[in-house]
Amino acid sequence: MAIEDDSQIMPGKIEDLTVNGISFQISRELEIGSSIFVDFIQSAEVENTQLKAEVVRYLPSEEEGSESYIVVAKFANVNDRFLVAILAVVTDLIKKKSRRDT
Repeated sequence: MAIEDDSQIMPGKIEDLTVNGISFQISRELEIGSSIFVDFIQSAEVENTQLKAEVVRYLPSEEEGSESYIVVAKFANVNDRFLVAILAVVTDLIKKKSRRDT
């Protein structure tokens, strides 16, 4: 996924995804209240789609030696069908990661 604000497009890593919002890891701070666009990378299940969101909080990542931030954002005007597809992709990725870790 990628995050776009007024100044740049940045890669991000999804931490959590719900029907109302998303949390993700990113390499710089984002101002609370700022509008961003969350770009989901195209896959077989989901077309490349961009969702508008508002940053509701951020905090430094707890990973040792990491200079990244965890950002929480609330979606605006989401398409339910798209969100169900995204949740299915994320759930599948989590299952695959869990199998690799065991």
